[in-house]
Amino acid sequence: AVVSDINGCKTTLPFSVDAPNDFYVTLPQSTVIFAGSNYALTPQLNGIDSDALSYSWVPTEYLNCFDCKNPTASPITDTRYTLTITDASGCSDTATILIV
Repeated sequence: AVVSDINGCKTTLPFSVDAPNDFYVTLPQSTVIFAGSNYALTPQLNGIDSDALSYSWVPTEYLNCFDCKNPTASPITDTRYTLTITDASGCSDTATILIV
């Protein structure tokens, strides 16, 4: 990187940016529940501390929370839920599950 001071003097300094660790989230592709039952959504995380993430589940209907890691879903119709996880650097990943 080229750095300039107030007098216009320039110098080149070494500069590097470390790539963030790869991380990802997975969910089962689908699951079947009986009418009136519920299902604990349990994403599998790889490559990052789960406490350092934010969670966003959509749609939010029939979930006991939409911004936690492990909500319980109680849908009354077939519903596809999508989870987006985001770390402190703004990196994100998504996974989906169909509850039938």
